[in-house]
Amino acid sequence: MSNGRQALLGFEYQATVNLDLILSLFQGSTQDAVVRPEGEDDLVLIQASESSIHYYQIKKPKEFESGKSKAEPWSLAEVTTRLLDGTVDRLRDNENRQTWILGDPLQSAVQRLLLVGAEAPTREPTGYFYALHVLAFGRSESLSSEKKHPFIGWKPRSCISIPSLVAAFRSYAARRKVSAGFLAEYEQKISEINSVLPSVLSRIEIRSCYGSENEIIDRIRMTLLSHYQLDL
Repeated sequence: MSNGRQALLGFEYQATVNLDLILSLFQGSTQDAVVRPEGEDDLVLIQASESSIHYYQIKKPKEFESGKSKAEPWSLAEVTTRLLDGTVDRLRDNENRQTWILGDPLQSAVQRLLLVGAEAPTREPTGYFYALHVLAFGRSESLSSEKKHPFIGWKPRSCISIPSLVAAFRSYAARRKVSAGFLAEYEQKISEINSVLPSVLSRIEIRSCYGSENEIIDRIRMTLLSHYQLDL
């Protein structure tokens, strides 16, 4: 299935989920709120009674070229690069919240990391320091994409603190003769992201296995029939 076709299916799934969410959010609610599809995220909710913003990121089920579902769980690497990276920017230095709505399940490492939230550095250090490394490495710009390539598969082993993570990466990088400037930038990014990441993790909700587009359409139809006497 072509990338263009996949993108179109993604937009269709997103629009369907948006309608499902909007109906759920306002069903029986008397609060004033603003809902903005395709704002700073796939869906943005601003309630008059709250000073914070609620962001929704939506990802359709993964499919083969034939269109058949892969039923493939999201790995920690995928979640970090495709979801968490943007969430950090939206949730840093505020009280905003984020919900990820995924058509597929999650690997256990992701579930554990999000379950402990702000306590992740001590209760789930393996996942936390891996995610921290991936975020900091990706945001370090003083090394070209070509020179970054040999580092992509590196994972911190037995790191339980920032110093141990930085030391492990410096040892690995020293054998590949990267510049001192890049290492300094990497260490700075580690410090910056670590200062906000625990709080960010505590304000993320995941709704995995959200369903196929047809299953969501059925839910919408039932809601319209039971609450508004409408049919699609």
